[in-house]
Amino acid sequence: MHSGYLTIETDPSYPGTVRLRGMDAMPANHPTSLKYASRFTDLDAALMHFHRALRRQVVDLEQRVYRTPESNAIAVAEAIELPHRRVFIDPNLADNHDLTTEIDRLHRSHRHWDRLFDLVGVVALLLLLATAFL
Repeated sequence: MHSGYLTIETDPSYPGTVRLRGMDAMPANHPTSLKYASRFTDLDAALMHFHRALRRQVVDLEQRVYRTPESNAIAVAEAIELPHRRVFIDPNLADNHDLTTEIDRLHRSHRHWDRLFDLVGVVALLLLLATAFL
């Protein structure tokens, strides 16, 4: 487990795609292709969570290129349920109401699945206790 920066970039030669990067240090000057950057305490887990959310949109796994709108990729990165701090977001996307709505929707979905798995665990524990006393 190591901390680092998760960045999302676009490439004009590949429209409609984003490239995910994991870096130990942020570059001193932001390239114009940089759309989002966030510092995660566990970068490897953050990259895994991002890939899991967008696994069906993979274009090139080695280069971490995904066919998705940049706002969707940013929403997925922001909604990762790990400690992180946003460092940079493209000013054109910062005040996007659809982006904040999508982030909230993803957080609600994560909480829903967490509650469901907690319920399954409680039911399994109750069944275990019931079989132990019968």
